[in-house]
This record gives sequence, structure tokens and C-alpha cells, in this order.
Amino acid sequence: DRGIDGHSLGGLFATYSLLASPDLFQRYGINSPSLWWNNKEMFKLEKSVSEKNNSLHAKIFMSVGGNEGKMMNGAMTSFADSLRSDFKNLKITTHIFEDENHMSVMPANISRTLKVLYGKKEN
Repeated sequence: DRGIDGHSLGGLFATYSLLASPDLFQRYGINSPSLWWNNKEMFKLEKSVSEKNNSLHAKIFMSVGGNEGKMMNGAMTSFADSLRSDFKNLKITTHIFEDENHMSVMPANISRTLKVLYGKKEN
């Protein structure tokens, strides 16, 4: 039972890990991910992967700071929506931390990531 957590470009890497090697981790903290990178390449990869396999077994927590702007907030929300609609067996929780920016959100997202991904034992 392995997990990965990343913020910003680390969030982008965690997203890539989910799609490129879905059996490597079971829990993903994807926080303030730079999903805009390289002309939204992760959106293209997500569609490509979902066309071949519509099932991913993972627990995901995605978050952004409310003051990170449309580019970050909109991309995170849109990507989470795509994952929900394209894959079954995913457990996705998303959160926007109001009044937090790209750097100030880090303590909150670390705490919430651990709580969501590991806080309660599943039966």
C-alpha cells in the first residue's frame, strides 16, 4: 500500500504516475498540480489512457488554494471531473483552500492529504 504526494510540479508528477504506472501507488496526493504544463499534456494523457482502460484502483486527494487563480483552480476541477467520468474504481476527494495561495496552501494540503488518504481505516 504505497502513496505519493506532490505539490506544483510534484503534483504534476503524481498525476503522471497515476496515469503512466497506475499499479505503482494506491494513494495519490495531487496538490496545486501544474496541469497547465506543456499545453495541458496530462489532459491528453488522461484521455488516451481512459480509451484503453476505464478502471483505475486508487484513492486520490486533489487540492488547490483559492487564490491560485483560474489557471490552477479551473484545471484541477476540470481534471478531477474528467477522472470521475472516465474511470471507475477511483475514490476522489477534492478541496479548494479558501484564502490560500500557491505557497501558503502547503501546510494545509499536507495535513488534509494525510487525513483523507490515511485517516480512517477502510473495512
